[in-house]
Amino acid sequence: MPKVTFLNVQRPNSTLCSAAFMRPCFMVALSGHRPVGAKPWRTSERLDAVRGQLERELSKLEEEVEAVGGELHLVCSVAAGADLVACEIARDREMPMHLILPKPEEEFLAEDFGGDAAAWRDRAVSILDHVKSGVRPSEAGERHCTLRVVDAPSREPDCYEAVNFLLLDVADVLLTVNFLGGAEETGGTAHVTRQAAALGLPHVNVDPADGSTGLLSEAAFQVSKVEGFPVFERLGDHLGYDGGTEAEGIEDFAERLDQAANHSSKRFRTFTKRAICSHAAAGFIAALAASCYHVFKVDLAEVSYWLLALFALVELLLVGYGFFLEFKVGRDHVEGVWLDCRFAREVIRGLESAAPFLDPLFLKIHRHLPDWGRFATSCALEMNARREPLRTDDPVAIAQARDQYIEGRIQDQIGYFTREKKRAAGPGKAFVKLAHLASPAALLAVGVAFVAKAGIAIDHGHTWSAVFKGDWSNALLFLFLPVFFPLLASLSFAFMAHFDFGRRSLGYGVMVETLEHMERRLRTQETLPTIRRTVSWTEERLLAENIEWLATQKSGLGH
Repeated sequence: MPKVTFLNVQRPNSTLCSAAFMRPCFMVALSGHRPVGAKPWRTSERLDAVRGQLERELSKLEEEVEAVGGELHLVCSVAAGADLVACEIARDREMPMHLILPKPEEEFLAEDFGGDAAAWRDRAVSILDHVKSGVRPSEAGERHCTLRVVDAPSREPDCYEAVNFLLLDVADVLLTVNFLGGAEETGGTAHVTRQAAALGLPHVNVDPADGSTGLLSEAAFQVSKVEGFPVFERLGDHLGYDGGTEAEGIEDFAERLDQAANHSSKRFRTFTKRAICSHAAAGFIAALAASCYHVFKVDLAEVSYWLLALFALVELLLVGYGFFLEFKVGRDHVEGVWLDCRFAREVIRGLESAAPFLDPLFLKIHRHLPDWGRFATSCALEMNARREPLRTDDPVAIAQARDQYIEGRIQDQIGYFTREKKRAAGPGKAFVKLAHLASPAALLAVGVAFVAKAGIAIDHGHTWSAVFKGDWSNALLFLFLPVFFPLLASLSFAFMAHFDFGRRSLGYGVMVETLEHMERRLRTQETLPTIRRTVSWTEERLLAENIEWLATQKSGLGH
């Protein structure tokens, strides 16, 4: 993936105008012809003439996105021709736009606006000034804009293909201005068209030759089928948001996530522990009942019958209680609420300190867990819109942001992993010792019972019947203990897996060492590109830990 230099441009004082809790961002990528006077379909007049068609297509997409409470963002370059026309439309409609420059700004304006493109230069400067400025026509609508430069060789066509790669990487739908009868050039619009077809991306094209509009993909853009949108729906359901409820901001949303995660986690852990214990107790009761029957079977008095019936009733109640707890957990979606809300909160927690150093469009979570990428990007854009931009030309401001990240993120996570490792160490060791004692004891007890029962079967009860006579010692040795010790071993292993003791006691120690190493590196770094790389690596490592936790919980191996 081509690297980009994120310039952290933003529009402050944004409001969270949402019918729910967070407006999901949907990206329409645009690629279009640059003016070439020698080609009739690529003259400046022809490309300017597609404004109406582009505006209609953007309007249709915007309506579909806003129908589900989302927000449409334009992602493109600012090249002369169709790209600039689309940017001007976005500016006039107060639509957020995210620009990707193939070269540093001064070099781009000097090299890409000669010849037929010269007349477009002032328009490009106007768009760039609009994106970099904190002033906008009104306070409604637009959240903020961003600007980035591809960290690729600025020679052509490498830099243009790098832009196209990034466009397609974030696009939910592709909108092109492309003469379908033209030749394909590397990094050009026709090249993007072929790449989009290979990806199966929804694609609408406007032909500048005759102004016709057509769908070039098999399926049109549908919000319901876009990756990552169900996450917003689930979180809205978990937190009880509806059309008349709004979050007061990202902080309020994060607090609600914490509350929901903590509440559902407590319920899930309590229910699960009780279910495990109730089923284990039912097993012990069953073993005790079998032992009693062995003792009483010689002379079953009325009292013995009632005692066995009582054992059966207690066993039934315990099993029924365990089933009720499992049913309640599933009916109330307790585990799903906990996992979704906790993971969402951890995503926000990472962005709270790291957002100034990360490009919100190209977060690592898109690569590792695509379903959550849209949520992370939407949160990052919202956070950036609410804070002062990082002054990339001020070493003091960069150092302060770096120190805030170290104190607010790295040291906080070091403290968390250290505490959790200590919490897991004591109970974890106890359950490990219990399992190590119960497992060989289970093997011995079952082995002894097998020898006795096999002996009875071989000699038809003549020799071994005396060994297996109906008294309490034999009932305990041959019936109860062969059930008790395997149950005890399985109970120990169940709690070890339930509380994820192994990963916490070992893996969390590795995380502490890793974060301490990254802290030492960051404290000596002073240049923004180096700090960004270190922050990005650190967040990717923390993300991997969160994904491992999420996968462990969903697999049922830990809670």
